[in-house]
This record gives sequence, structure tokens and C-alpha cells, in this order.
Amino acid sequence: MHDLHTGKVENSMAGCYNCHPGPQTQCLRDVMNQEEGMTCLDCHGNLSKVAQNANPWFNEPRRDTCHGDVTQNNALYRFSTAHHGVYCEACHDSTHAIAKSREPNDAIKFFQLQGRNGPISKCTACYLTTPTGPGPHGSSGGD
Repeated sequence: MHDLHTGKVENSMAGCYNCHPGPQTQCLRDVMNQEEGMTCLDCHGNLSKVAQNANPWFNEPRRDTCHGDVTQNNALYRFSTAHHGVYCEACHDSTHAIAKSREPNDAIKFFQLQGRNGPISKCTACYLTTPTGPGPHGSSGGD
């Protein structure tokens, strides 16, 4: 499908949104877009590059390609785990809504668990006391 549209659909977020997930939903709402200005093309490439991916549901861009401090243990971010088997999405949110999201509803759990928007970094959001030793991504486990 992507190969058929190469040269016919604009290589931009607007072009991607023609189909993914549609012009109203505009799923890229995360910190990478809102604060870093990244678009679909920064991770996925243009239509001709996407067309070369024979198994897009299994060969998506990996977070650890750009984030060297993270080793993704699954081809797909949504199935990747860390910190004693906790899914990465549990603390950072879903693939196109990495905290902080522009959508207030994406932030509800973060406000409820730690009193602010953004990925969970407060140990007591999940633990009764702050654990000793290094936390996820080498953090000290504080706030």
C-alpha cells in the first residue's frame, strides 16, 4: 500500500494522517512531537522507506535506536519490559503518547499516581516506600 502511494501522498504528518489513524485522531501527541518537534517521518521515514518494511507490525522503529540509555528487549516498544518485568508503557505511556502528552486524558493516571504529568519517576507511585539501590534507567528512585 505504501509503495502505491509513494509520490502521490505528501511525505509529512498530514500525508501520514490521511490513513494513520485518520485526519481527526492525529495520534502523534507525545513529548517527542510537542517538545522536540519530531514527526512521523523522524521515526518511520518517508513513504518509500516505509514501503521497504515487509513486516511493519514486527519491524517498527526501536526506541533504543535514539535512546542509548535504554535497551529494548522486544522488537515492539509496546511489548518491551524493564524494571522487574514492568512494561515500558506502564511508566512512559503508549507508543504515540509518550508522557507528557498534549491530551489531558492521557495524563490522568500520572496526576493520580504522582501528582504531576510526565512519566512515572516517583517510586512511591507503585511502592509503599522508596526501594534502595538503583532504579530504572539508573535513577536514584526519588522524584
